Amino acid sequence: MSLKESDFFSKNRRALAKWISAVEDRLPEGLEFLQRHYHRVGHAFRIGITGPPGGGKSTLINALLRVFRARYPEETIAVVAVDPSSHLSGGALLGDRIRMDAIGLDEGIFMRSMASRGSLGGVSEATADICDLLDIYGFDRIFIETVGIGQLELDIISLAHTNLLVLSPECGDEIQAIKSGIVELVDIFVVNKADRQGAGRMVNDLEYMLGLRVYSGEDWRPAVVSCVATGGSGEGADGVFELVEKVESHRSWLQARGRWGRKNRRNLERKLRQNLFHYLQREFDFLQPLLEQKAEEVEKKRLSFSEALEILLEEFSRQFSSSLKKRKGG
Repeated sequence: MSLKESDFFSKNRRALAKWISAVEDRLPEGLEFLQRHYHRVGHAFRIGITGPPGGGKSTLINALLRVFRARYPEETIAVVAVDPSSHLSGGALLGDRIRMDAIGLDEGIFMRSMASRGSLGGVSEATADICDLLDIYGFDRIFIETVGIGQLELDIISLAHTNLLVLSPECGDEIQAIKSGIVELVDIFVVNKADRQGAGRMVNDLEYMLGLRVYSGEDWRPAVVSCVATGGSGEGADGVFELVEKVESHRSWLQARGRWGRKNRRNLERKLRQNLFHYLQREFDFLQPLLEQKAEEVEKKRLSFSEALEILLEEFSRQFSSSLKKRKGG
């Protein structure tokens, strides 16, 4: 794969796609590129969208893209969709991307679908890096779409500045199963397909659930918005415009209270932690033979667990110090 930084920074979309593939595949060229240019990260407004299957997330994103592009034509938008994977092919299964083809020819919009490949931590890490890459490229807004309300989604939407949880009347039973960790990350609850029976009750249930929580004057109280992303004629059909206003209000709230910078710093801390972990993990690989030897000695009662651990730590410390000297040229 031919990777040229000049093509990337000249806004070549094909080059962008190649760099994304390099990052997603964890190629050294892609990861080193991110490290060199990380100082450019921090401009894009990241919007996380998740929720159970069938809620109409992709249709909603399609509607939001139309409104944002009409309202802010000078801005560019990227969409990263994290899909469940085929256990056989590793490819994305969702067909929702097809429903976005109406805005696919808009040069101000870029879409990328990622397959989770059955991985949790790995895909969230790759998604974070791809969002950083899109930020470096210069996109003004980045939508991050995931499916479900599990740990994977919790990890990924923690990357966003503003998080939307999309539900529909058919998801009524799932409100009870929403994890508290997800609720704490959600800034706006969206009841899509609001022209269907049961939508009003779902809105009331969400408002009741939020009413049980205690918010200080410094907290953002999550909003509940009902809409019909397909533009139906029933009540809530204009909810997409209200949703856009809520998203913009939350962005203003973040910036006015210094939460925007705090969120960016937390993402930087996460990235530093991940890189440090991977470096230490690589350094630790050389201990495998010694680790196997000490495990055998513990099993045969020749060493205690704590004695074996002490030996491994001492050897790691010695080898790590030697490795650092070599990196510094000493």
